[in-house]
Amino acid sequence: MGADPYAEQAYRGMMRCYLALGRSADALRTFAACRQALTGIDAAPSPETVAVRALIPGPTHLTTG
Repeated sequence: MGADPYAEQAYRGMMRCYLALGRSADALRTFAACRQALTGIDAAPSPETVAVRALIPGPTHLTTG
């Protein structure tokens, strides 16, 4: 995520855009990327970001690999 990998507002905006386009998998990947970036600084997604995640249909956990 560009210049500030911890900018949750940007992640939320991307998640909403993907959701509006019907691209749930991309929205879920964006949430996972946000969560991973924040884990690097011992933080977790804010309640606002988690609320946007709750709007996205799909699995609650993504596997990567």
